[in-house]
Amino acid sequence: WGAWARRDGWSRGYFFGGTFKTRFKSATLAEMGAVANALVWAGRENWLEGVDIVLVQSDSTGALVTIRDNIVGARENPHADGLSMADHTSSIADDRTAAKVLDAIRSAVDLFDLSLEVRHVKGHAGGAHPRSAVNTQCDHIARKNMRLLRNGSGFGRERDKARS
Repeated sequence: WGAWARRDGWSRGYFFGGTFKTRFKSATLAEMGAVANALVWAGRENWLEGVDIVLVQSDSTGALVTIRDNIVGARENPHADGLSMADHTSSIADDRTAAKVLDAIRSAVDLFDLSLEVRHVKGHAGGAHPRSAVNTQCDHIARKNMRLLRNGSGFGRERDKARS
């Protein structure tokens, strides 16, 4: 998984990621797992201290809609030129793995007293705009960590020192 975080007061954001300890059966579940891991990581790094709202951006409408529809207080915050998910519904919320991932997201939201906003980002668009460039880099980190796991070289946390 790969993620990027930026908050008020930071001049730039951080890319970070790691490997999953479980194998997900769909890209939607993996995207949700990345959100859960990113929230836990950000909490451990004290990046969520004083934060009220976390904007979750992903190219997975399935993951975003599932989060929006199953995390109390989560809402959509579409970009002016982005995709609205108003008509989308979740199809995996009753999946056992999805329920576990949603519980992890819920726990982080409750622990850090957060509200989540979800926003779709066009995936696989390279550097067409800053949001897609960040998504492309997060996908790169996720693929790199997936290769590490498949090669047997790691279940660890990896922080990409590159800032953007």
